[in-house]
Amino acid sequence: MVVRGGRGPATAGELISTLDDLNRFEKALLGGRLLSPGLLREMNTTIPVEVDGRPTGLDYGLGLARMQLSCGPVYGHDGGVPGYSSQLWSSGDRQVAMSVTTNGDLGQITAQLVAEGAFLEEAFCGTHQATAGVQPKLG
Repeated sequence: MVVRGGRGPATAGELISTLDDLNRFEKALLGGRLLSPGLLREMNTTIPVEVDGRPTGLDYGLGLARMQLSCGPVYGHDGGVPGYSSQLWSSGDRQVAMSVTTNGDLGQITAQLVAEGAFLEEAFCGTHQATAGVQPKLG
């Protein structure tokens, strides 16, 4: 991990991590090595996210999002700057984690994130079911 200072995209650009860094962080966080059990329970307590009164397929809590797949929930978060987006998703109890970085313009990143929903289903559940309507953009 590299800490970067100076002007730029505020906190979104202050840490530069590899996908391996994200996976190590996920293992430590959800493995209970960074927070007390009570604080981790609070992070995993989520509420449904709606846009214009419509469900998005995501629930959000204190720094973690939850998405329901056919085999159970995955937890994660994202970050990015214009042209780049990184996602981290984990099953927690199944010890499966996935980090993805996408790049391109807004249309390309949006298409990649929609495809990522089907990939999450395949990677975590071993099925070919797409997660209809889920665009795992957390913000």
